[in-house]
Amino acid sequence: MQRLTVGITGEALFGVDLAPDELAEIGRALEELMILAARPFRLPRWVPTRRHLRLALALSRVDRLIARIAAAAGRGGSDGGAGELARRIAAGAGGDRRSIRDQIGSLLFASHETTASALSWTWRLLADHPEVERKLAAELAGVLGTRPPALADVARLTYFDAVLKESLRLYPPIWIGTRFCVERCTLGGYDVPRGTLVSFSHYVVQRDPRWFDRPDEFVPERWQDGLADRLPRYAYMPFGGGPRYCLGQAFAQLEMALIVATIAQRRRLSATGPIQPPTPSITLRPADGMPMRVGARAAG
Repeated sequence: MQRLTVGITGEALFGVDLAPDELAEIGRALEELMILAARPFRLPRWVPTRRHLRLALALSRVDRLIARIAAAAGRGGSDGGAGELARRIAAGAGGDRRSIRDQIGSLLFASHETTASALSWTWRLLADHPEVERKLAAELAGVLGTRPPALADVARLTYFDAVLKESLRLYPPIWIGTRFCVERCTLGGYDVPRGTLVSFSHYVVQRDPRWFDRPDEFVPERWQDGLADRLPRYAYMPFGGGPRYCLGQAFAQLEMALIVATIAQRRRLSATGPIQPPTPSITLRPADGMPMRVGARAAG
């Protein structure tokens, strides 16, 4: 899922078509960065420990891809198509190579890692709940028949929308957030002075039994009776909220819908062992990947 979403991001946002070997290399580098980021660094980065050297190698691989995107952005005119975003970043940075790299790198990471994580958990939840998987397959067959999904089909995939909402509720890729307290207040009986950095967990809030019946169970049907409209503000916030609301929500939801629909039409994923516990890294990732068996979907 990570290699797939990196490829989609490269082409859709930056107009760069990555070859299979490039996708494999960047996928390994990003995976390494996520593993290294899960643990705090005890020594300054310039100390040549094995971990620091691994980090430097992974970053150099990612930087090569970003440099390729930036170079492509510097060529050609403004056509409003794929690659226009990178060209606007390059123009707005005024030739500052570090700023260009940082902005493209942030978009590259943010637009693929969270989606890959959400897709991985969704596939596993579907495999562990065959009745849900059958209902989703029936919806896909009814809406699409045998043709590939298109943009106009997404709004008609109402059960998939419930499946995705429930997957993001149980395993939100962004599992923790922080905010600065701009004025003194009281939260849960605690005095919070102005300027305090407050942390909160999407993962915990979205499993609160006050808002969700059977909070630890995968029940997509809960979203089919208008639950989203009845919930208190911020009881469900997989894409954050307020001024820091995720700008990529619509892109991510569309991407996930088309990916799941395309794959689930032809393939069925099944579990190969017990579900992996989540690792609270930058995103909520499966501890050791998500090993699954891919098979053909039986006709009918």
